[in-house]
Amino acid sequence: LLRVKRFLENPTVKFEEFCQNNSISKHMAQCMTNFVPLEMYFPLIGLSRGEPGKDWEPKIVSIKQIDCVSARVEEMDEYRNINYVYHSDIWRSYLGFQALMPKEGEIVAYPSLPEETPLQALRQIVRQKKKNGVRSRPTWFCMPRRMPSMNSLYYTQPTWFSVYSSKLYDYAFTMISDRAAAKLNGTMFGKLIFVNQEYMERLMANNGCKTKEERIEFRKKFKENLDKFLKDRRNNGSTAMFDTVMGPDGKPIDSVKIIDVPLNADNVTANKTELTEISNAIFLTMGIHSAIIGNDITSSGSNGGTVQRELDLLKQKQLSPMQKDYLDFLNFIRDFNNWDPKHGEWVSKQMSLTTLDASKTGTTTITGDGQKI
Repeated sequence: LLRVKRFLENPTVKFEEFCQNNSISKHMAQCMTNFVPLEMYFPLIGLSRGEPGKDWEPKIVSIKQIDCVSARVEEMDEYRNINYVYHSDIWRSYLGFQALMPKEGEIVAYPSLPEETPLQALRQIVRQKKKNGVRSRPTWFCMPRRMPSMNSLYYTQPTWFSVYSSKLYDYAFTMISDRAAAKLNGTMFGKLIFVNQEYMERLMANNGCKTKEERIEFRKKFKENLDKFLKDRRNNGSTAMFDTVMGPDGKPIDSVKIIDVPLNADNVTANKTELTEISNAIFLTMGIHSAIIGNDITSSGSNGGTVQRELDLLKQKQLSPMQKDYLDFLNFIRDFNNWDPKHGEWVSKQMSLTTLDASKTGTTTITGDGQKI
């Protein structure tokens, strides 16, 4: 309320005041968190209401955003226009996207400005509502932003979505989960157990096993107890004690001998190869080189500073259209508010790797396309 009152007292809203009342860097980070992985985002603009008894001549005074996972667009009308964007936090647990017709009272509706001509559309709305009273003037609008898509009218389909349609995600997920389940349900390492027959005969005699059925039952319980001991993960690191018996030659013989089953080297190599191939395919669909995040699974080639610098600059070039799109959004605010181009400048900074002779830290700050306002 204090912010609205302040704007009512000074409806012109200068550039400095706008920047002081809105965290541009925070808003950009929130928008890019949606834009980079999903190739779309939904910024909101808030208009000043103006003063009672006067014509409405609003300025953009606030900016917000709604996350893609909690936003849905309305079905297009007969003129192929999306008139509303809907927001509800109940959609955060459901990631499926589809155009919809909402039920009354369930979600919040924001009038949507067209992607191609948002400035013209907003000025037209202001002219139509110019004589309206303060309470009936619309103040919040959504500006859907997205990368062009040839096959989707409503939502973009990023390239990394192919990990689902190609079953690549299912294969990678089941490979890891199956190995984890096998390790959890198997013995500690996989064992071969040898029990000395003479030792077994003595145990049966000491436990009063005379009939064939009693001997079979005793042997069965002995195996079950030993198997239970080896499968119980709480016994890892504990000590097992067994007797020794004297052989015919007078030398001691182990009563029970447990031998680890050696792993198949071919299977280990195959698993590593499969994991490398799957990881590289997933990284490729997401446009990420694993060396950029310091996790090069293949461990092939050089990972020195030159390679890191080239990969870093290449990724920045790939993301520059998204940076430019957000700067265009800020320019929309500049144009609607009729700010003097000599009054200020939008600047988006990035870190870039450099040589140690050019910078002691090995990094330098570069400026993106500055947009004067």
